Amino acid sequence: MDYKKNVEIKVNYLALKKTEGLLDLTVRVYNPANSLVDTVVLTEVNEGSGLGGGLYQGSFTPDIDGQWRIRITSATNGDDVAKIFEIGNYNVDDVKAQGDAIEDKVDILDSNVDLIKTETDKIQVIDDNIDLIKTEANKIQTIKDDVIIIDGNVESIKTTVEGQSSNIDYIKDKVDSIDGQISQGGYIL
Repeated sequence: MDYKKNVEIKVNYLALKKTEGLLDLTVRVYNPANSLVDTVVLTEVNEGSGLGGGLYQGSFTPDIDGQWRIRITSATNGDDVAKIFEIGNYNVDDVKAQGDAIEDKVDILDSNVDLIKTETDKIQVIDDNIDLIKTEANKIQTIKDDVIIIDGNVESIKTTVEGQSSNIDYIKDKVDSIDGQISQGGYIL
């Protein structure tokens, strides 16, 4: 039987031993999430009519598609039965096709997860390379710092050499002065 959402479902129940006059015969209605959504007290049909009695009726209205469950109980009479109602238009072939389509999508997602893992592994390699680059950059900075120190030393040496230049000029002048005072002569070797 096809049951549809938002359409009332009548529940007819024949009590154990066709017991009449039950006041605690209830239907607990559970939605597809298995949550209790309604409790309905069944009412007796043809009470005292002599038509066999013990027939009770109630109803509930499912508001979403899926598998609904009812449980009928009576503490007085010992009744305790359950029934499942499939709500919605289900075609087994359509459901299978939808399942196959979902499986295909899951396969695609699984492939994408593998690709993401591969790319994530590459990030680790890049991260390792960044650490190596940082180490090399630190070495370059150390060399740069050393060049700055050497450059400072060269400037200091230049200043010293320039200071010595005036001394050299003074010595040269003295040598020239002495050279002018010495007469040249022959040398015996």
